[in-house]
Amino acid sequence: MFLQKTFKLFVLLAVSCLLLSCNSLGKSENEKLISGKEEYYTIDPATLMNATNQENKEGLFILRTPFADQSEMWSLPEEKTVYWEQNDYYQVAKTLNEYLGNEPLENWGIKYVILDNDCVDAGYGFARGSFKFFKIASSAKGGSRAVMTMDIQPWRKITRVYSAVYSPVIEKWTSLDFEKVKISARQAFEIAEKNGGSDARSKVENKCFVSVSMLAPGSGYNWIVRYTVSNEKIGPNTIYEVLVDSRDGKFQVVSLP
Repeated sequence: MFLQKTFKLFVLLAVSCLLLSCNSLGKSENEKLISGKEEYYTIDPATLMNATNQENKEGLFILRTPFADQSEMWSLPEEKTVYWEQNDYYQVAKTLNEYLGNEPLENWGIKYVILDNDCVDAGYGFARGSFKFFKIASSAKGGSRAVMTMDIQPWRKITRVYSAVYSPVIEKWTSLDFEKVKISARQAFEIAEKNGGSDARSKVENKCFVSVSMLAPGSGYNWIVRYTVSNEKIGPNTIYEVLVDSRDGKFQVVSLP
């Protein structure tokens, strides 16, 4: 039991590091944070998935008291019967955005998407999904960039939203265009599994987590399928990584176990 809890802590640490590294993509070096707000919402996964298309969004997202620190969020009870796919997470993000009263997501760019799960549950779907959206406003003072990060965790019934505005706009961001994406995150994972990923998981007895991510423009429309372990001495460590072209399914192994 102790070893199980310890391993879970290491996995959560690795996930946190992944998010922190991506959250650093919010601004360029010389851009100033004008405003920032972090909020947490309680969700009911079953109700939410059945109500994403309804006009009235009241009751779908319940604002909760902020966590004292990240470890408090990680300690929430887990209901590992909820696994969503890429489109499910995007639909929930779209519904939450409407609830917040923002401009439609179609008017925002997408900086990245990250979907992941524990290796022991690999193949069922994804236990968490994260998006970073952005929107540029022009002005005589250099303009501003609104950035909105959503971290959706249906198995913990929680969603985190971090909204920020930076100015002036120094770096030009490009957006992912999912009209160009023909291979889904699930399909990319399956390609990786058939080409070494499953064996990599077996070698560490599924004591790892797997993420499927895409970043604009760095990943070049490749899904990055990454298998990661963590231990007390070295922290998160990639044991296997495959790039899967989201346009045609061609793949390249970039990290061997």
